[in-house]
Amino acid sequence: MGFDAAFTLGVLLVTVVLLALERFPVELVALLGFLVLVAAGVLTPDEAYQAFSNPAPIAIAGMLVLSAGLERTGAIDRVADFLRLHPGRSERHLLLLALPVVMLLSAFLNNTPIVVMFTPVLMRLSREHGTSPGRVLIPLSYAAILGGTCTLIGTSTNLVVDSILQDHALPALGMFEFALLGVPLAALGLLYMLTVGPRLLPHATELPPPETAAPREYLAELRVSEGSPLIGQRLLAGVSPLPPGAAVLEIQREGSRLLDSLDSVFLRSDDRLLVAAPQESFHELRRLKGVKFQEGAVGLGDDGRQREAIVFQAIVGPGSRAEGRTLRDLELRQRYGAVVLSVHRHGRRLEGNLSEIPLAFGDTLTLVGTPEARERLRLDQQFLLLGDVVAYSRPRAHRLWLSASILAAVVVVAAVGPWPLAIVALIGAVLTVLLGCLEPREAYRAVNLPLLLLIIGMLGIGTALEKTHAARQLVDAVIGPLQALGPELGPFAVLASIVLMTSVLTEFVTNNATAAIMTPIAITAAHTLQIPVTPLAFGVAFASSAGFATPVGYQTNAFVYAAGGYRFRHFLRAGLPLKLLVWVATVLLIPVFWPLS
Repeated sequence: MGFDAAFTLGVLLVTVVLLALERFPVELVALLGFLVLVAAGVLTPDEAYQAFSNPAPIAIAGMLVLSAGLERTGAIDRVADFLRLHPGRSERHLLLLALPVVMLLSAFLNNTPIVVMFTPVLMRLSREHGTSPGRVLIPLSYAAILGGTCTLIGTSTNLVVDSILQDHALPALGMFEFALLGVPLAALGLLYMLTVGPRLLPHATELPPPETAAPREYLAELRVSEGSPLIGQRLLAGVSPLPPGAAVLEIQREGSRLLDSLDSVFLRSDDRLLVAAPQESFHELRRLKGVKFQEGAVGLGDDGRQREAIVFQAIVGPGSRAEGRTLRDLELRQRYGAVVLSVHRHGRRLEGNLSEIPLAFGDTLTLVGTPEARERLRLDQQFLLLGDVVAYSRPRAHRLWLSASILAAVVVVAAVGPWPLAIVALIGAVLTVLLGCLEPREAYRAVNLPLLLLIIGMLGIGTALEKTHAARQLVDAVIGPLQALGPELGPFAVLASIVLMTSVLTEFVTNNATAAIMTPIAITAAHTLQIPVTPLAFGVAFASSAGFATPVGYQTNAFVYAAGGYRFRHFLRAGLPLKLLVWVATVLLIPVFWPLS
């Protein structure tokens, strides 16, 4: 093995490990690995430019805008309204109504907003049936994943595989060719979630409400007395006169709420402080010199006792401006009057200085504040509040059919027309904005730049794998011995191995990165065995989306992980059997639709 091949494999290994650890933004990791290969001379500048000219990111960006347009005009709301009016008679009936609809929508729209929109609806309906949301949210995510595999545009993973094939002058994958296998897999998944799945999903007793992890907080209003020693002081961390656990939600001065950072406010006489604190801290608050409890004020109930504050939860949604920003940047207390008690990521409570930790998609924030604070946070549209079933903004319903027509035209032209999907999707995205289905700023927000950068970085690494023959080295080491099984069993064993390797890798690395890594390996294996590339390419595409066994295997899993209060073991228990079923079905059915010889 030459130096370039060994160096490329080393960069690939480090990249995969860093992607799995999720300590750094995934797009930064992918771009760093790509640029290291360029700096080391493994890739020339011209070869590096090819990754940026790949049509996959353009096609994905266009489809994201089209999906956002349909979402903004109320398409998903219409379906959610139908479920609210026809919730079914039982938990199984609810799943039978909801999951096929989710699968159909996911075949043409971005999976994540579908799951985000349906999550609060199914949470409410499941509670009306007397069951835990944990019984329906994992099936919701799985349904979106399986539905997305049914068309070329259903998931960005399929577009990545298709673009790599076209870069190698290989036949493109058809728009609805994926349905040959995708529909049977979706039907198998639906049957599993209606029969075996309920036996493996957690019951209400296994999922304590997330609020139980937060201390009970109470509200009180304090007034700074004239001549108080607090006058002229600031509420700086570490020197604040307030007892531990007490947090100032807002300061009212001369009838106005102060919007500046409270740490920079010098207290004055007659300032009113709205404070949230555990009940055991109230006797210390009462002993503070120079402040008075405002009996009968907003913080107190009619009986003179402290009114319990509202403890609520919010999830960082897709495309939120909160992604990548710290709590200090967001100034939740100053802007909304809410204080963050804890942040959970992938079921783990983050420790340390929370104000300095950048937030990520799917992070769950437990906050305390007033009902007004919760409403202010809801209206800002940057977080999905658990339990919310009200749309954040009025959809442009009069543009619904126009938006749907644009998407339908893109699908038809891309399926039967002479133009590539990237151009057609880009034209559709522009029309979506020009015809008023989406505002320009909403279109910009819909384009997931980190996703596009991740794909570009991984495409560059994939190019290096092939150029240095590192992909062939991997094929010879892992798949080469299977050739000894003969011309009949050998290709089948190679298909099973590639699907298995891809399926395992996608649980720890993003599905798009997995597709970008495994597709060049599949192409090399096909050339080595002198068999058609298409069966192995479809194997990579479907296995890359089969992220059922971990909450980090797919973006929708990460979202319901937070919303449902799951533990890692719940995905492992419910997802592994489904993963095994999908692997067996994929390996058995691919040779039927796309022969290996």
